Amino acid sequence: MSKEKMDAPTLARRLGKTKQAVYDMLEKEDVNTAILRQLSDIFKVPVTFFLTEEQGNGNQEELDLLRREIVTLKEEIQRLKDLKLPNRNDKLYDLWMQFMRNQAQHQEIMKEMANIYGSVEE
Repeated sequence: MSKEKMDAPTLARRLGKTKQAVYDMLEKEDVNTAILRQLSDIFKVPVTFFLTEEQGNGNQEELDLLRREIVTLKEEIQRLKDLKLPNRNDKLYDLWMQFMRNQAQHQEIMKEMANIYGSVEE
C-alpha cells in the first residue's frame, strides 16, 4: 500500500470495508477472490499480481539455492576435466609403468647380487 501511496483507511473506504478489516486482510494468508478483484482494479494490476508475488517469494530462496548448487557442480565438473590424470593412452602412464617394472627388476638384481656377495665371503 505504501508503494501506491495509499493508507489503510483510504483503501478501506475504496473497498467498502473498515480499517480493521483491511489490517486483518493484510495479516491473513487467505483473501477471497472478490477482494482480490477489487484490489486489482484499485491498483490497476492483474489479479495474478497478488498471487504470483506471494508464491514467488517462497520459491525464490529455493531457486537461488538450486542455482548456487548448479554453479558449484559445474565448477566441480570443470575442475575434474582439467585434472591431468594419466590413462592407458598417455605417454606419462607408459613411462611410469616402465619405471615401476624397472624398479622391480632392479630389486631382484640387487637381491641376487647380495646372495652372490654373501656366498663369496664365506
